[in-house]
Amino acid sequence: MPQSYKHIVCDDALHPAIVRAACAAWPADTDPIWFRYASGKYGSRDRQVPAAAWQCVLDIARHPAIQAEWPDVFPDLSLHAAGLHMSPRGTTLGRHRDADHHNVTGWRRRLSAVLFLNTAWRADAGGVLQLHTDEDATRTIAIQPQFNRLVVFECTDTSWHSVSEVTHDEPRKTISLFFYDTTPAPRTRPQAEFQGQSH
Repeated sequence: MPQSYKHIVCDDALHPAIVRAACAAWPADTDPIWFRYASGKYGSRDRQVPAAAWQCVLDIARHPAIQAEWPDVFPDLSLHAAGLHMSPRGTTLGRHRDADHHNVTGWRRRLSAVLFLNTAWRADAGGVLQLHTDEDATRTIAIQPQFNRLVVFECTDTSWHSVSEVTHDEPRKTISLFFYDTTPAPRTRPQAEFQGQSH
């Protein structure tokens, strides 16, 4: 299948005990750690994550597969727009491209890394990460949520992706980390750009 931007999928990506601990310590939806997007998805505030989740962030930051494929990038440990994300039943993310730069530092965004945490996610539970490999989304790579699966994909002008509707009673839980370099960024997308849907 044609692929317009590079991605990797790493199963059993981190030590499973620390991923389970991060899932077990997941904040309730009423916790002040969260803000909520227009889509209904929850996101944690910068660096406000439990200790086990922070360990996951650090382990993603130094994951050997990322270092092997993209040796010139570095993680943003301030977790600007990254960190914990939670998508309750009924939420979805439409087709979009991520921001192309860091709003504070101006760094050029290179990668998005997403770690799935749910320990028992059914194949029919939705929340599938869809990487669209052509302009009109007729060709798609579908990546199912799976415990301790890490997905890393490039952030480019062609890296359109989406998340299918969550149909599970348990929210879809992920930890994300973004990677950058210091090449001057075009600064055309200060935030995610959606097609026909607000974030």
